[in-house]
Amino acid sequence: VMSVVFHPTGDQLVTAGWDKAIRIWCVTTDKCLKILYANQGVLSLSFHSSGAFLAIGYESAIVKFSYHL
Repeated sequence: VMSVVFHPTGDQLVTAGWDKAIRIWCVTTDKCLKILYANQGVLSLSFHSSGAFLAIGYESAIVKFSYHL
């Protein structure tokens, strides 16, 4: 795992790394809610303060996604 970020509401956690998997976790149940796959390893993650967008940092680019679970 290269990056960990909490959703602004505090009820979800997102992890990602060189395995290209972006995992969304429920903080209260410790269960993985969803797995997304990037096209390359992920170096960093960051939520917009509203929680509506998740920025994903790669070695060559930064991509912003609408965040809907």
